[in-house]
Amino acid sequence: MAIHVDLRFVHIEFELWALEEHLAMLEKSIVYLREQDRIRTEAGLTERGLAENEAEVQFAWQEHRDRVNHVLPRYLRGSFLTTLWAVFEAATQEIADFLRGQAGVELVLRDIRGDFLDRAEKYFRHVLARDFMPDRSTADVLERILLLRNAYAHANGRLDAVKSQDRAPIDKLIARNIGINEEHGYLLMSEEFVRQCLSAVRDVLSFLMMK
Repeated sequence: MAIHVDLRFVHIEFELWALEEHLAMLEKSIVYLREQDRIRTEAGLTERGLAENEAEVQFAWQEHRDRVNHVLPRYLRGSFLTTLWAVFEAATQEIADFLRGQAGVELVLRDIRGDFLDRAEKYFRHVLARDFMPDRSTADVLERILLLRNAYAHANGRLDAVKSQDRAPIDKLIARNIGINEEHGYLLMSEEFVRQCLSAVRDVLSFLMMK
């Protein structure tokens, strides 16, 4: 039996394409900005006549490492994850509304209580009589995305500012060594982990759009 994506969802595919392009450019930007900051740090020391001052040199390069290894990837990848979740949530809502219309169901996804993944799972399974996730491993990734998205959106990745109920799950993820780390009290994600998140979102939305 042939499986295809409804053309009414083509703009969701466009958004996923844009996210892939955005992530590719983001990672190139991290590499570029690291090099530019290195050049500026070196030039700044020379211009101020501090290139031979060991203490000033060590301090300047420590600041450089903090900027390019901690602040830069945290800011850019964290903002990407926040956008990725926004696309996922909006697209899921749109697909649910479309399927609701086809099924002649009055209850809407927004009527279900709980966090978004819980509500969507209940709605697709019990109201639309469809699976929400293609498999358990993909569901696990989506749960991580929501957890980390909240940490970046509401606490800028600062672990001491995340909600108390989210701290223990985040600590467990860090301990698993899957591309999520803590540096100076902030959450950091690896490039590979962020790409896995994007792939999981694409898998779920493609699954939901199949007829």
